[in-house]
Amino acid sequence: MDKVPQTMLRQEVSGWGRFPKTWSPVLQPLDVSEVQAFLRNRQEKVTPIGLRRSYADAALPRESVGIDLTRLRKIIHFDDLAGLISVEAGLSIGDLLRFIVPKGFFIPVTPGTRFVTLGGAVAHDVHGKNHHAAGSISRFVSALTLIRSDGEQLRLTPDMPLFAATVAGLGLTGIITVVELKLLPIETSYIVQKRIKAPNLYALMTAFEADVASWPFSVAWVDCLAKGAALGRGHLILGRPALIEELPATLKADPLRVHKDAPWKIPLDAPSFLLHPQHMRWFNKAFYEHQLRPVKEAVVHYHPFFYPLDALNGWNKLYGKRGFVQFQCVIPFQEAHAVLKKLISLGADCGRPSFLSVLKKMGVEDLGLLSFGTPGWTLTMDFPMDTETPRLMTKLEKVVREAGGRLYLSKDAFLTAATFREMYPKTLQWQQIKAKADPENRFTSELASRLALIP
Repeated sequence: MDKVPQTMLRQEVSGWGRFPKTWSPVLQPLDVSEVQAFLRNRQEKVTPIGLRRSYADAALPRESVGIDLTRLRKIIHFDDLAGLISVEAGLSIGDLLRFIVPKGFFIPVTPGTRFVTLGGAVAHDVHGKNHHAAGSISRFVSALTLIRSDGEQLRLTPDMPLFAATVAGLGLTGIITVVELKLLPIETSYIVQKRIKAPNLYALMTAFEADVASWPFSVAWVDCLAKGAALGRGHLILGRPALIEELPATLKADPLRVHKDAPWKIPLDAPSFLLHPQHMRWFNKAFYEHQLRPVKEAVVHYHPFFYPLDALNGWNKLYGKRGFVQFQCVIPFQEAHAVLKKLISLGADCGRPSFLSVLKKMGVEDLGLLSFGTPGWTLTMDFPMDTETPRLMTKLEKVVREAGGRLYLSKDAFLTAATFREMYPKTLQWQQIKAKADPENRFTSELASRLALIP
C-alpha cells in the first residue's frame, strides 16, 4: 500500500450545524494531480469536502476518506467581455467576489453565506434571494470539470446527463475540480433595499405577491415566537442592484467597494439558557418593532444584504455544544398559507419554537435531478439539538410530505429513504447515471447511506 500522504490527517468532521459528527482521515490535496493520483493508486471510498457549510451529513465521510478541496482555489480564466470566469472548485464565494466585484461583476446566485466553495455551491445547486427570478446556480454554470473514480477528468456541459446528475449531486458522481460560471454585470456593489413590516403571515405573503415581481431579490424574516393574530409576522426585505446615480455622494468615490472580514468572532459555545424561548421572544419583539415605519428604503452594501450572519464569525456556537439542525422545506403554492402556519406552530406547540426563520419564494424547477428548487414557498427554521428534536423533525417532515413538498438535502439530518424517494421522483434516473459514472460507488457520504442513494 502506498505511503499515506503527509497532508492526510484523521480529524473530526461535521457540517455547520455541528450535528452529526464523525472522525475520518482527510486529504488536503495541493493540486488536481494529487487528487488524480490518490484515486488511481488507492482503493478507499472518498467524500468531497469544502468549507463545511452544509448543515448536516451531506459532506460527512462514511468509512471513507474526506477529500478537502479548499486548497484548489486558483482563478483559471476570466473573460470580462463575455462575463465568464473559470475557477478551481475550492475557491470560496467570498474570494471570488474580491476578484470580480472591482471589475464590475457579481455572482448570479448566492446562498446566505460567502463561506461556500464554488464546487460545493454547484454540488448542492444552491439558491438565494432571487430564485423566483433566476433559479439556482446551475442555470449559470456553462461547464464543469469532474474527476471520476479512475482519475479521469471529464468536461461536462448542461446538455449532458452526467451534468444534471452532478449539479445537486452532493459530490456523489465525482469530484468537481473546475467551475465555469456566467457572471452578473453590476454598476455598483450596493443594493437598493426596501423593508416592509407585516403584522402576520398572511400580510407577509401578500406583500411578497404584490412586490416581488419588480424586485430581483427578496427574503423575509419571520417571527416564529409570535402567537395568535400575530403568528408569522415579520419583515419582507426586497432588493435590486443600485445604479451609480442612486448612490449617496459619500459612496460614489468607491462604487465597487468589496466586503471586509468580520471583526467579531464567537470564541466559545453559548450557554443553553441564552436561547430560552422567553429570551428570544423578547429579542424578536424588539427586532420586529425596531422598524417604526411600515416601509423603509435605503442603499446598503451587498455584504449585509446577502450575508448578514457572516458579520458574526462562528455564529453556530450560539446553539451550544450539542449543535443545531436547520429545517428547510419548499411547499407548493396551493394551500401554502395553511401549511406554513402549521409548520410554524408545531415548534411553538412543542415548546421548541424556531429562533431564526426565513421565508422565500421559489420559481421554476431547477436543472439538477436532485435539485431542491421547485415552484413554491420555502421556509427555513433553526432548532437547537436535544433529545426531543428528532421527534419534532418527524412531525415537520410529515406535514411537508402530505402537502406535496420536499426537504433540502443540504440541511436535512433526519429524512428517511422512503420519504426521500417520494419527495424526489427523479432519484431512480439519478442512480442510473451515478452507476455508469461511478460503478464501484467510491463516492459516498453519511447522507448517501442514510437515504439509500447508493448500495
